[in-house]
Amino acid sequence: MSSIPVTTPGACLVDYEAHPFLDPHLFERDRYVARYFARIFREYTRNDWQYSRLLNRLLRPVGEEQPAEVNERVLASYLADATTYVRELLALLPPASQQDFATDPLVDECNDLMRLAKMIFKPGQGDAQSRRRRQFEAQRKLYLAKLLIHIENTRMVQDGPRHRHYLQELLDKELWSFVRDRWAWTGWFDQAAPERGVVNVPGPRGKLEGWEFDVRKVVRDMPGGAYDVDVYHFDTRFKKETAGYEYQPGQSTYEVTERTRYGDMKRNRSASILSKMLRKGINDPTAITDMLGAKFIVSGDHAVHQLADLLHQVLGGPFLFRNQVDLFRRPQDHHRLNPQSSRRFCAFKEDVDILFPSHASKRDRPYFFAVELQILTVDGFLRTVHSQDYASHGEYKRRQFLEGVVPYVFPEELYGRVELVVG
Repeated sequence: MSSIPVTTPGACLVDYEAHPFLDPHLFERDRYVARYFARIFREYTRNDWQYSRLLNRLLRPVGEEQPAEVNERVLASYLADATTYVRELLALLPPASQQDFATDPLVDECNDLMRLAKMIFKPGQGDAQSRRRRQFEAQRKLYLAKLLIHIENTRMVQDGPRHRHYLQELLDKELWSFVRDRWAWTGWFDQAAPERGVVNVPGPRGKLEGWEFDVRKVVRDMPGGAYDVDVYHFDTRFKKETAGYEYQPGQSTYEVTERTRYGDMKRNRSASILSKMLRKGINDPTAITDMLGAKFIVSGDHAVHQLADLLHQVLGGPFLFRNQVDLFRRPQDHHRLNPQSSRRFCAFKEDVDILFPSHASKRDRPYFFAVELQILTVDGFLRTVHSQDYASHGEYKRRQFLEGVVPYVFPEELYGRVELVVG
């Protein structure tokens, strides 16, 4: 079931092929779909057994059925998360748009499948525009909850924490056990002149911020040569459980720490995956290849490639790496990043396939899982976290939401145009 791309005068083209239930004209455009769902929901309303069966098929494997009231509570948690997701997206919009795009409280407060379905076909009182928006918001809430259920019950998502733990164990054995020295280091970043990069000692020019790093010197002999590289920071992320690095202007020194994304959602790991599915036009969570990421920060360009070569050796050899983007040696690779990426962003990125052992996966045979590796310099990293720089991770994520998600969640013909220029 799909819908054709839709556009309105002055609006951007929105392709609903992957997500037809976010098309505000779906039931007008396809009368068969409208009649089908109206009939199905009418039958579910009249027949408790059919309704209970629907909930069990949505939430439970065959043979593991639960009473309707149990399933209703589970489904209500997904519906509540769908509302929270929309509210957090709304908070990214300019203040004027937040007021214009305010969601219908009747839909927000409703976490019942049948009542939401009724709003789609019988939106109730209000002017024509309010009723149209209520219809769409009920339709949107049910569909976002459906995607969240799909994400939560995907094996890649369920196995993600185990994959992350295995990657950390592998690096502990193959990389961090070869640390020869370790020390604290503070780099000073000039807010007034970010192009200067990081300096070792604070000077009189500009407003300087100190960023504290825990540096590890890795020294290891491998076939083909010896490696000696200082790693200033390392972290892993399971599909953006975190929202980037914490930055609040006004402090004199900072630690490289992260904050939780979508902390109010019961299933906060699913929200970022949901956003990517909308932006990329993906309706299958298994099509997302960067569920797990690993980021390294080093001193400069030479250290970037030295560490990349070492990781090739310790993580299985050069044949297990793919999709390399090296903006240090090949700036023209920038077109392979997301369109919302700043032109000033500079990193080394590639995917590595790691063979997960059968005893750890509780399966009969081992299987591959993918990790997105990213290596940045200290200068480049601080430009991504600094809120006043266009390359900042926060602004990058905001651009992604505004340009890739907002047109689906807040169709222009129902909510009006939002100014998508950020910086």
